[in-house]
Amino acid sequence: MQANISDTPIPLISVEELREVLGLGTAAASNANVLAAAGLPANALADPRGHLGVDAVWRLFSAQIAATEDELLGLGSQPHPAGLTEIIVARSMHATSLEGAMSVFCDTANLLQRDLRLTLKTRNNELLLNAVFPRHIDRRHQLWLEIACMPWHCSFCWLRGELLRLTRFVTHPSRRSAGTQLLAMFGCPVEYHGDGITLVYPREALAGVLSPPPLAHWRQRIYDLLLEQIRGRQASVAQEDIVTYVDRALRRGVMDQTAIATSAGMSLATLRRHLARRDLDFRNMRDVIRDEHALQLLHAGHTDEAIAERLGFSEARSFRRSFRRLHGESPATCRRRIHGKG
Repeated sequence: MQANISDTPIPLISVEELREVLGLGTAAASNANVLAAAGLPANALADPRGHLGVDAVWRLFSAQIAATEDELLGLGSQPHPAGLTEIIVARSMHATSLEGAMSVFCDTANLLQRDLRLTLKTRNNELLLNAVFPRHIDRRHQLWLEIACMPWHCSFCWLRGELLRLTRFVTHPSRRSAGTQLLAMFGCPVEYHGDGITLVYPREALAGVLSPPPLAHWRQRIYDLLLEQIRGRQASVAQEDIVTYVDRALRRGVMDQTAIATSAGMSLATLRRHLARRDLDFRNMRDVIRDEHALQLLHAGHTDEAIAERLGFSEARSFRRSFRRLHGESPATCRRRIHGKG
């Protein structure tokens, strides 16, 4: 990828995690070639407590793949040659619809990358693309999947000729405590269940006939699309009141404060200051909107566990405690009353 665009503090990943997934050491000298190829300063990975922007992560990921000549960065049973994703995308270009292209993408990836398993399913008017390492998956494998899905998603956008909306992003429960900074680039709710990662698209976003541009433009164009997504959210924040931005993000189901701040291109402290000037508190805003959603889901007959997962609670017990605090009754009592059973 070209490195001619400066980093901006958008969705972030910690240097510690980035070094881990890339298999890089702590010494600057050992990382010098990769950092130079990514267009980053020699000390970019020096502080494990530091963070890098998504476009820096993208370029480092690409540079390390080129250096190791292995797209799986040593995580597979054998090296997967650099350029394999481009071959997979080239096969996908022959499909007539984006849904068909995604199906070909999964089938070709499974054929060429035996250590990965990609599946595509339709459920409730959504298209779910899941990726997992079926034989073994640890934190490094999970991090790889979260980073690798960025070029996959941007490739689908490139094939369609426009930015695609994600309904949800699903990752492993162990990643809940890590926050959602990197995943904030998708601007959608993040859920924590299942194995590997899952990109969830609305079926209506996949309609239409494909007319992809020449493959020669793919590599640079998908990088441009990444930046386009990031800048689009920055422009949105610049054009509207930050309270409106936060409210809309919460109503779309993005309940993580750090994710909202970083997707808006600001620090957590800056977001808090903006809200405080309006005598607002993020937690109170979130609780009000969460409660609206909870009541809607109770009316629709969802279980406590499903509601807790959908609204970003760590467990059903936390949801029940919050609901009782706000309403003076349990979700079960409210559910019986709603449906005339109490």
